[in-house]
Amino acid sequence: MNKYFPHDCNARSDERIIALRIQHGWTGYGLYFALIEKLCDSVCYSLKADYNLLAYDLRSDASLVKSVICDFGLFAFTEDGECFYSESLNRRMEPLDAKSKHCLLYTSPSPRD
Repeated sequence: MNKYFPHDCNARSDERIIALRIQHGWTGYGLYFALIEKLCDSVCYSLKADYNLLAYDLRSDASLVKSVICDFGLFAFTEDGECFYSESLNRRMEPLDAKSKHCLLYTSPSPRD
């Protein structure tokens, strides 16, 4: 089953996204959503802030990836600074995760004797 995440249909109009687009154009916008997709696929919706690794995976430049993550207030960091996450994605995923857990409780096969 493919996982999905909801997002605003006018995300491009958010002030932080506009600032991102002014600096990096639509390339920055695409990287932002690629990072959101990677976060959505990751454990606890967070990723290690390894800009070289992320850049390699996204076929981009490490300094551009770092800028998208650090310079526009679109992502937050864990207390130790090793990982980053999106508070917005976490909020959006809460109801979906709760629903998934609820469904799993009622669709899991019962134990066999």
